[in-house]
Parts: sequence; structure tokens; C-alpha cells
Amino acid sequence: MTAPNLRETPALSEIYLKTQEKFGVRPCLWQLKVAHALLKGDQDVLCIAGTGMGKTLGFWILLLFRINSIQLVVTPLNLLGKQNALSLAKAGIRAIAINAETASAANFLAIKALKYRAVAVSPEQIMKPNGDFEKLLKDPLFASYLVGIIIDEAHCITEWGEFRPEYRELGRLHYILPATVSIMIASATLTKASLTHTTRLLHMHADKMVTIHRSSDRPNIKIGVRKIKYALNSYCDLAFLIPTGWKDGNPPPPKFLIFFDSIPDAINATQYLRKHLPPDMQDKIKWFNADMTGEYKDTELTNLISGETWGYCTTDSFGMGMDVPDIMLIIQWRAMCKLTTLWQRFGRAEYFDDERQAKAARKKTRETNWKRKGDSLPITSLSKWRTVNTPNSRVAGSHAQPTASIGDHGDGSDGSDEDTPPMDEGLQGLKDLVKGDVEAPKYTGRRQKSSLDTAMDYLINAEKRDSLMCRRKVFDVSFDNDAADSDHLDCNKQEPLGCKRCSITQPTICCDIHHPEHFSQYASHIEKPATMPQHSRIPKYQKTVHDFALQEALDDWREQKTASAYGWHHLNDLGPSLILPNAILDWILDCAHHHKVQSVYDLKRETGWTDAEDFGEEVVTLIKKHAAPLPSPFVITPLRSISTASLPNVPPTQSSSNVVVAAVERRKNRCSACGLEGHNARNRVCEQHSSCSGQNKENATTIMTN
Repeated sequence: MTAPNLRETPALSEIYLKTQEKFGVRPCLWQLKVAHALLKGDQDVLCIAGTGMGKTLGFWILLLFRINSIQLVVTPLNLLGKQNALSLAKAGIRAIAINAETASAANFLAIKALKYRAVAVSPEQIMKPNGDFEKLLKDPLFASYLVGIIIDEAHCITEWGEFRPEYRELGRLHYILPATVSIMIASATLTKASLTHTTRLLHMHADKMVTIHRSSDRPNIKIGVRKIKYALNSYCDLAFLIPTGWKDGNPPPPKFLIFFDSIPDAINATQYLRKHLPPDMQDKIKWFNADMTGEYKDTELTNLISGETWGYCTTDSFGMGMDVPDIMLIIQWRAMCKLTTLWQRFGRAEYFDDERQAKAARKKTRETNWKRKGDSLPITSLSKWRTVNTPNSRVAGSHAQPTASIGDHGDGSDGSDEDTPPMDEGLQGLKDLVKGDVEAPKYTGRRQKSSLDTAMDYLINAEKRDSLMCRRKVFDVSFDNDAADSDHLDCNKQEPLGCKRCSITQPTICCDIHHPEHFSQYASHIEKPATMPQHSRIPKYQKTVHDFALQEALDDWREQKTASAYGWHHLNDLGPSLILPNAILDWILDCAHHHKVQSVYDLKRETGWTDAEDFGEEVVTLIKKHAAPLPSPFVITPLRSISTASLPNVPPTQSSSNVVVAAVERRKNRCSACGLEGHNARNRVCEQHSSCSGQNKENATTIMTN
């Protein structure tokens, strides 16, 4: 093992020539500056540049000049690490991606022996307590060959730190590594607040850090926001991707990615889109998530690049840093993510103000009705009611917005102040938010209610916010693009307009506010189905043997269906609720107990199950097989036994066992005073009753005779 090459830092012109020779591309000036700062090694490096602009090339250049050195790259996704290793292999630099599958003793021995010059690793692996990487970093000999640690997609430190705590432990690297090893953080979507948080966690100081800041704007991106018109679980708002009546031979849709915040949503949306395609073409659209094997992901990435696959319904497992240059359409389903996450995905209706105002009006009407009803309540009860809903109970300075989902046609109000429309703070409000001047909600120790990201709120309602009126401006302000460096004229002096890759030009189509006609093609026009009658109200009941038998049969059925439709791996990871959610199964049991489901129509009406058309017949068959039998509509009442002696006109020789009695007339009362039937002597209708004779009546005049 030879000593690492520690010669002087080369000039920018030398870096330019060698990079073009080894990688076959002309580096931009800002990439050369990144490499130059890393080669000097006396300061940490911050690189902010748009998605797809080539941040990775900036830190790979370092390996061309430090021949006997090694570089570590911390990446959030395993697939991204594999892609980095493949790109370096083309330049003749051996690299390896270490994750849970490849973290073997043999690979760590090879890394220690410098057989690999670049190592892509996840935060969980590099910060594993007493792990192999910690041992390598504490080894003085290995550390002397280490020339830098790159933290790629650094915005994940703040966004993913809650559920991947190893991200928050990366700051310990400064105390493990020698002072000669630089740390570089790279991202396309670092806001001022997240940058401050990230540098504080990593113990990086501005006076010891070189900053290369490029604009994250992408003029080729056209930004549009649409309300969800149809039910969320129907996915009908995606119907524009596959026109009705599409046949083999018609033009395919543009290559697309649809991002979801949950795996079941991605799978169900894929199934919806596939229904619009012929059976032999349905595999052109697939779902993509973290539960899939590495081999499957590699194969599918190749299929997407080649065009064999048209598009994915995916989660964050795809998109960040992925090199697929010809994706034409990016869709974010619902607005539950942050603005930084949304722009990462782009690089690769209750949230609307009018909906909020309508909801606030409904809430005010409801509160008025409650107050009117509460006027008759006891004082103690009324006081308690008002205390729960008092406006003073909200957190001061909170900018949380309504948490009900887009497309939710119900009210969904919980009485909180998040239901009220926000103040129109406009552009200045957004700038204050980016600077961190807006007071954040205080941590109370309780589980925080998920709410709309405030920056996303400005994006969605940009056309109604004062001095904004542009969705692109929201991104420019959030990522401080106005403060970005602009050196495109120096980057390529042979062109009069400078470097075309570096220069930020005005987009031909900005957003749907400025060019609404361009986005009309992304609207879905589907006739809404007739409103189903309201489902039945089920009273409380005690489960019987039949109910438990039906529940077991439905559980077995949905497990088999999930395995056959989605595979055993999805059954193990996500459970059988992919086919039949637990809430719908419980409601089916309730309705079956009261014999409310006799057909597929009844099943749809009672449960609203979206898959009732496909699997309804099978479920109805199970219900009829295992449900309790219907009670008989006829009530059998035993007749009163009587003696034959009391029956008139019965021959003496006839046995009482042969007598069939149809009915026995009830004996009427007979009055003992007058002898008539139908009343007794105490009844006032009797003519002999004392009330009819006039005797003993109050105020009756008594005539005395002599």
C-alpha cells in the first residue's frame, strides 16, 4: 500500500482538461470550483445546485488527482449508491455500494485494502455503533488515505431525521475524522432554515466553509396545481394519462412518475390505470417502492430508461438523484409532502383558500346552531362545552392549515382553529417564513397533528396571495435563487451567451397561472356515478358463531387474493388490507349479521368498497354461505288446550283427540247489576250505576216530604 498522493492543488485549467479526458464531458465552472475546494482540503464545502445539473461530477473529480485515496459518499437510497458506483466504473474508478445486503466481512476487508476508491454508504451503515465503518474511520492508516466524505441529498438530514435517526448522528464524524478530511454537503433543495439546521447538526461553521450556490430553478419545468375532483380512493383524476378506448397501436402516454406518500396508494393507483389498458399492455405501468428487491429495482430502472416501462406509481424510493433524462411528466398525488420534497420530485381541495372559506362558513353555521341549542343547557355543562372549543386554546403563531384530505367531501372538522382561512400575507409572508422570522409551533410533548406545509400552502394558493401570482416565484423565494451565483459567461467564453447548461433562462411556459391553456390537457373528464343511497344504520349486537365463521372465511379469502394479485412479499409487508381494508371487512360483518347484503349492489351501497365490481360476487357468496339463516316471517303460537265437555254440539262418542279447534270465542263480561254483557257493575255505562241515578251527587237538592 503506497502513501497517498498529497501534491499541490492543481489549477482550474488542469482540472478542466483532465475531467474532460477521463469522464468525456465538459465540466462547468461551478463544478471545477467544487473540485478545487475539495482538493485543497482545508475547508468544508457546501454545494447547492438544481437537480440533474451534475453535483456528483464535482466531487468525483477529486479522485482523478488523488490517485491513492478513497472517498466516502453518504446516500439516502441504496439504488442511488448503486448508480454512483456504475457511473464511476465507466471512468475506470472502482466503486462499491455498501448496504444491508453487501455489508459483508469480505467487502470491508477489500475497502480497507483500498481495492475500492469510492464507497457509497447509507447513514445506518456508516454510523452503526461499533460497526465496521467506525473501526475503519478510527484506523489512523485508513484515515490517512481518506480525502473526503460527501453527504449527498443533505436536505434529508432535517426531513428524514425523525425516522432515520442516524442522519442526526452524522455530526460525530467531525470528531472521528482527522482535521485534514473535508466534509461536503450537496443538495438541490436547502432552504435557509434547513441549511442552518443541517450545518449545526454537522458542526460546520460558515467561516470554515466554501459555498458554491447555483440556482435550483429549472426553466424546462412547467408547474401546475389542480384540485382533486373525484373521490380519493377512485384515482379518477389520473384518467387523463390513459384516454378512454386506448388500443394497442395508439401513441403511448409520455414517460411519467406519480409520487405517493404511501405504498398502498401507489399500488391501487397502478391497478386503476391498468384497467384502462388491454390485458397484454397492463405491465407497461408498474408500482415501485422500497419493499422490492434490489435486483427487481435494477431491472425496472433499466426498463424505464429504455422505454419498455411507461411510468411508475412510486414513493420516495425513486426520484432523488435518479438519472432518467427523458421523463416528461411528474405528478404529486395530494399535497402532504413538503415543498423541498416536491421540487426534488419535480426535478426528476381543501388546501385551496376558497375551500377553506367554504369550510369556515360551515363551521360558523354549525357553531351558531350549537350556541342556540346550548342556551337551554345548564351553566356548568355550557361552560365546559365552550372551553373545549375556545379560540384561545390554539398555539400562538401557528401556521398549520386544515388537515382534511384533498377531495374529502365531508366536513372533517374537529373544531380546531386550523379550519379557518389563513391571512393573506403574500410575498412578504413567504420571505419571513424562509428567513425563519415566523414563530414555529411549540413542542408540547404530544403527537403533532399532520398538517399542510406552510410553503406548500403558498404554492397552492399563489394566485390568491398578494404580490405572488406565480407558482415558480414560491420556489425561487424558498430556495433563495436570487442570491445564487451566475458565472455562465465565464464558464464558456466561446459562446456569446455563455454556457447553456449554467445559464438560467426564462421559461417559455411558467405555470398554470400564467399559461392556463397549456394545462387543460391534464384534466380528467369522467361522469360521476350516481350517488348511492345512504348505508344502513347498524345497532349494537352480540357476535354469534356465524359471525366468527364469516370473519375467518373473509380473512382467509383476502389473504389468498392479496397473494395472487400482488405477490406474497406484499402480503407479508403490507398485509391483506390491500384487497379488503379492515374497516370495510368489519362493516361487512355488521351488515351480514343483520342480513343487509344480498347482492353486489347491496355490498357497494353499504360499504363503498372500490373493488366490489371485481370481487363482490365472491364476497357475497361467502356471506350467504356463512351468515346466520334468516328468521321465519311466521310466528307459531301454541293454542290453548280446552276440554271437549265445554264444546257445544260435540257427539258423546267422538274422542277429544280427534277434535280440531280453529278458535275459541272469548267469554264476555256480564254485569251483575243490570244483567247485560260487555261491562260490569262498576262501569259507568251501566244504567244501574250510582252516577246515573242522581243519588249521592255533590250539590244535589234533597226534597223533603211529609
